[in-house]
Amino acid sequence: MLAIPVLLALTVQAPPKPAAEDSAFAAEQARFALALYRELDPASANLICSPFSIARALSMAREGAAGATAEELDRALHLPAELGARFAALARLLEPPQHGRGDERRPSYTLELATSLWGQAGAPIAPEYLRRLKDGYASELYATDFHRPDEARTAINTWTSTKTAGRIPEIIPPDVLSADTLLVLVDTIRFLANWETPFDIAKTRPAPFTPVGGAALDVPTMHRKGRYAYAETPLAQVLELPYELHSTSMVVVLPKRTDGLAEVAEREDVAAWTAALAQRDVEVALPKFRFEWAQELKPALRALGVQAAFESQRADFSRVLSKPQPLFISHVLHRAMVAVDEHGTEAAAATAVVMARGSRPPPPQEPVAFRADHPFVFLLRHRPTGTVLFIGRVGQPGA
Repeated sequence: MLAIPVLLALTVQAPPKPAAEDSAFAAEQARFALALYRELDPASANLICSPFSIARALSMAREGAAGATAEELDRALHLPAELGARFAALARLLEPPQHGRGDERRPSYTLELATSLWGQAGAPIAPEYLRRLKDGYASELYATDFHRPDEARTAINTWTSTKTAGRIPEIIPPDVLSADTLLVLVDTIRFLANWETPFDIAKTRPAPFTPVGGAALDVPTMHRKGRYAYAETPLAQVLELPYELHSTSMVVVLPKRTDGLAEVAEREDVAAWTAALAQRDVEVALPKFRFEWAQELKPALRALGVQAAFESQRADFSRVLSKPQPLFISHVLHRAMVAVDEHGTEAAAATAVVMARGSRPPPPQEPVAFRADHPFVFLLRHRPTGTVLFIGRVGQPGA
């Protein structure tokens, strides 16, 4: 018998291409991301949050809403019809390739998403509501006894810590849960990615960084010259730093004026920052940074138009329970962390919604200097869809 050699060609599977409705949904979510950012704690020098996690957690509550409560959430969160199907489709598109360079122990890109529903044991949660959460968000129900709030809090925090590899050890602080708590909806996200081209550790050195209203201080700053996607808007320099495999990137928005951070975020948007990106030789100086951030989101969401959902006598979550009773959102809690160094970026976040009763190549150009030596905005972005996974600002890298 003649042996026929067989050659197996192992190739990287191309990620699925987003449908038009998925890209449109991601663009609307980018608008929500910046709108939310504008309403968050202006006094905090550093900020990091995951608008994707926040939107998913609140969308799980929206699945049980009706009337004015549903309409307000739809407008504030830029939600479409069939929102569960859209989030499910987007989650599939975000699924990362789990491999990296041969000299790296960690994968080139990790994105871990998880959701859970913690309901009072014996509560008549509507089967249709549970089905929508399962189909759209892969959410599991955990029976909980909120009459023992400390035990319930420990269980939710342990789940959150596990799903974020310990990066978010606590999402529910003391004195939030009580015997009136009926449901807690939790969403977590963990992102880990290597730079497409790492920064040389030997070139990291102290360099001045000038915070708004403060004196310059030296912070560890990474340096690299390379070819990057770069653009300029009327108010800012924009640099896209790709992670390995180019499926995700960090977009750094550096105001042209040292004190121009608030103006840039107010007058420009994500579309303006990313539309004109084009390859240029860039000399990059970017500070290393690592910080955490946490906030109760109800004031920011109220500013975006969510009112009825937070009021015990007006909220309409009549689709959550099979035997409807007054139900409203008592807390929207968010906590996130980010770490950026020469190798890449790690970020994690958790959100808890507590519900209580009641053409030709261009001519050669000189390298452009991109020196992030004053406060800037940054996005962690999924490039094929345009999804903003995290948004933040660095006002004081050493804080």
